[in-house]
Amino acid sequence: MTQEQFKRIWIPLSSSFYNVAWHFLEEEADAEDAVQDLYVRLWNSKDSLEKVQNPRAYGLTLIRNICIDRLRQKNNRRAEELTEDRTVRLISPPEDVKTIDRESAQRLLTAMKKLPQQQRMVMFCRFFKDMDIKDIARQTGLSNVNVRVMITRARSTLKKLMKTENL
Repeated sequence: MTQEQFKRIWIPLSSSFYNVAWHFLEEEADAEDAVQDLYVRLWNSKDSLEKVQNPRAYGLTLIRNICIDRLRQKNNRRAEELTEDRTVRLISPPEDVKTIDRESAQRLLTAMKKLPQQQRMVMFCRFFKDMDIKDIARQTGLSNVNVRVMITRARSTLKKLMKTENL
């Protein structure tokens, strides 16, 4: 395909391509960049464009795919930024958060001391040792249902203790 043929066939379609790109990307500069990318791709494959029977449909499909790729890249960048932000927060929490966590843990341990022995043991196994209900049942000799009931009662008691006694 010659330069004149390319200009005659593809350039008049630019407004259609831009409208589709703007619909997807919702920003003028991004839509213009996408259309520019489209024309670069078309020009780079100008020798095979003579086979295209419907240039408008072909170009619209290409611009749609370009826009989808750009949106995916933008979403991936946002996800990476969020992940990095969360990682930074996890690695180095502010001092006041550390203090609150220490105080909360101390309040919880104080409240747990007021639980009956068996409930305390079940709660410790479940939440501090991260054991399964089945493993706790095997270790304590209780049934799975009894372990679940004890955990539920212990949680309820802990909530009440922490609210009423300002632990």
